[in-house]
Amino acid sequence: MKVGDKKHYTRTISESDNYLFGGIIGDSNPWHFDEEFCKKTKFETRIAYGMLSSSYFATIFSKMFDKPVLYLSQNIEFLKPVKLNDTVTAECEIKQINGDKVTLLTSAFNQAGDKVISGEAKLLVIEDIENWGKNK
Repeated sequence: MKVGDKKHYTRTISESDNYLFGGIIGDSNPWHFDEEFCKKTKFETRIAYGMLSSSYFATIFSKMFDKPVLYLSQNIEFLKPVKLNDTVTAECEIKQINGDKVTLLTSAFNQAGDKVISGEAKLLVIEDIENWGKNK
């Protein structure tokens, strides 16, 4: 693991992904479910949950490190809407390593290559899980 290392995860956001995510979080916002409402807006169609797309960063973290990690913080800027059936590629790049804390640049792009999410995450990398938290 070194500064500049990158990993990606790509997924097409399906109708069922959006529906299930909304059910899990208890959000029935018309932006995500009401096509007639959305046709009257500048988006012209339903949009996927921003937090659904940004959750792909956690998928990358689990593949990026060979040790357990804890997600400490995340700032997110939603730059453009992600629509249902868009293919999103999430990308994480190591920006800084400070002992057991790692800062990553987090970005997501749609199938046209437009950046739709920008942010920064902080993780705690646990080197020795069996002794983690003892004597602290």
